[in-house]
Amino acid sequence: MSKQPAILSVHGRAAKQLDNFDPPVQKKYLTFAAHMADDINHKSLHFKKLDSSSGLYSARVGSEHRAVMVHVAENQYLLLAVQHRSESYERLAERFTVTVNRVSGTIEVVDLDKVAEKLKPALEDPRPQRRVTEETQGLFTPFGETVLRELGVSDWLLDPIMRIQTEDELLELCEVIPALTRDILIELHSGKSVDDVMEYITRPAAVDDVDTTDLAAALERSKNIDVVSSDEAVQAMQAGKFTAWRLFLHPSQQRIIDRDYSGPARVSGGPGTGKTVVALHRVARLAHSLVGGRILLTTYNTNLASYLKVQLGELLDKDLMKKVDVIGIDKLVRRIYTEDGATPAKLLTHDEAHKWWSAVITETGITEFDADFLHEEWTEVVCGQLLRGRADYFAARRAGRSRRLSRQQRSRLWKLVEAFTARLVQENRWTFEWLTAQAALAEEQRSATGAHRYAHVVVDEAQDLTAGHWRLLRTLVPHGPNDLFIAGDTHQRIYGPALSLSPMGINIRGRSTRLTLSYRTTRQILATALGMVSGETYDDLDDGVETLAGYRAVNSGSRPHRIATADTAEERTAVVTQVQAWKDVEPDTVAVCAPDRAQVASLLTALQDAGIDAGEVTREGPPKGSVVHVATLKRLKGMEYRNVVIAGIGAADYPRPQTVSKETRDPAAYRARLRQERCELFVAATRARDALTLIWRGDASRFLVTA
Repeated sequence: MSKQPAILSVHGRAAKQLDNFDPPVQKKYLTFAAHMADDINHKSLHFKKLDSSSGLYSARVGSEHRAVMVHVAENQYLLLAVQHRSESYERLAERFTVTVNRVSGTIEVVDLDKVAEKLKPALEDPRPQRRVTEETQGLFTPFGETVLRELGVSDWLLDPIMRIQTEDELLELCEVIPALTRDILIELHSGKSVDDVMEYITRPAAVDDVDTTDLAAALERSKNIDVVSSDEAVQAMQAGKFTAWRLFLHPSQQRIIDRDYSGPARVSGGPGTGKTVVALHRVARLAHSLVGGRILLTTYNTNLASYLKVQLGELLDKDLMKKVDVIGIDKLVRRIYTEDGATPAKLLTHDEAHKWWSAVITETGITEFDADFLHEEWTEVVCGQLLRGRADYFAARRAGRSRRLSRQQRSRLWKLVEAFTARLVQENRWTFEWLTAQAALAEEQRSATGAHRYAHVVVDEAQDLTAGHWRLLRTLVPHGPNDLFIAGDTHQRIYGPALSLSPMGINIRGRSTRLTLSYRTTRQILATALGMVSGETYDDLDDGVETLAGYRAVNSGSRPHRIATADTAEERTAVVTQVQAWKDVEPDTVAVCAPDRAQVASLLTALQDAGIDAGEVTREGPPKGSVVHVATLKRLKGMEYRNVVIAGIGAADYPRPQTVSKETRDPAAYRARLRQERCELFVAATRARDALTLIWRGDASRFLVTA
């Protein structure tokens, strides 16, 4: 018998399922995929048709699992799921429906068992009139089945959808239904009108002349939505990342990417809503249309910039990549400052700067301001606003600072600034804030002549940039359409103060969009994380208030595990025990974090002493080759893990003692620090995709009481 090689594609939900399997099963899948590509009649596959009508086939994945596939065309198959062999062939044939959506023309796979499992209470409700009685009216009864069909809801799901009575039932169902149906239901439930859903969800997804019997054409249309090609999938799986390479776009994200803006624009949203994906696709869209000039993609640190460059390379070819500079903001500052031959001397560290301010206080005898306040005034006001002298400082806007200053106080504080600056010059030292100010001033002079470095600037993690950074970025691109595109979430601000962009010449009013669906974490983890930032207000970079109202997670899982311990030793033991409980973890899927570096060092030692392959996340990035990553809360920024442990968050440890000490002597600074520490904890908690464990000694942190 001649060989029959097969082209195997992988449905998006199957890819996610594979990503969650243990490494031994993943390896067996790779062997299965290789045999399929060589010959479907390979003796190890036991390739067979499940029944005569469904078009479904099965093949063995090792001795314990079976692949369920649908025949698309000729030698082409689509993997729907990998199931344990305990399930009968008859049940597999009954379980999966594969259809072509009559509106979008894409393949839609419905696992009827999963639907029944998610909506079991509704589906088993014995009341025959459940859907029509006024007092038991479902969430979607007012729209009716006809309207839902016109919008693009899958026929297979209309009956269970009309039985949904609660948001929890809706969110449970959304985990297992096709993307278009999910998006329609969520937008309707959020209050969008039928016309709006038709305009923003249905029409962008619609195609002409849909043949609902042509699976091959449907598969081709589905490549950027629910389906991944076999070659790409196998490459990703061999790298241990079954789904990480995928850059999924929701219709609401696509609208943001495609829109032409008359000036600076911003996209916000909670963790996992796809802000970075939007920023990357925005750069790709601008690169394709750019004729002359360059594009800047920047963010707050070098590690994240490196990640963005790799991801952007998945969207652009080499020629288009040449149009884009992907660089961390501080590295860009140094590049601009040194291009005319200037050479920065030795960096003054944060701790050294505080010592210098203390020395300046002693030397001048002006003791009404402490070192913390002075350093913040220097970085946020003097350097951030590019102030050149005493008169500038007297006129400076100090919105968001922790205390007001009279003219006399400003005069005395400026003497301290002059003394500090003189010492920088004398010792030939510099700070990042000072260097940023010098680069921005030089660039302002350059741009005044009409010379601008970039045609477009795109910023990711925008909430962590300083006023000085924004002044510089404003000078790099001329005012006009699509000049600045900004992605960020002020609930995740862990560096710097609240600020408004308008004084920097960046007006985003009327051009801001908020994303509300999280694709990363579970509803249970999200609920805990939201509790960590409750009771505070957060700015929107535009003199307004940012909110996470309506922010929700698509996925469901177990509730975060909370462990109270008696002392530090017991806390460390609990951390080790939890990590050991996550058996057979892959590299880069588990993180352990704590508020400060001393705690991190202690946790790292405890894990390594227990024989766990653990390494520390440093300024240079994650440890290479280590299974478990150990980091401060801040160091997890921009990262994602399957499982996360947060330790060191007892009442005595968090908020930090140095923050609590400010409560009486500087109440405004105290409140600002509390907000920042809430943000750090929120960021760390939302790095977890599947499981989150919180561990502390003594009483729990006040940030966990309402979580």
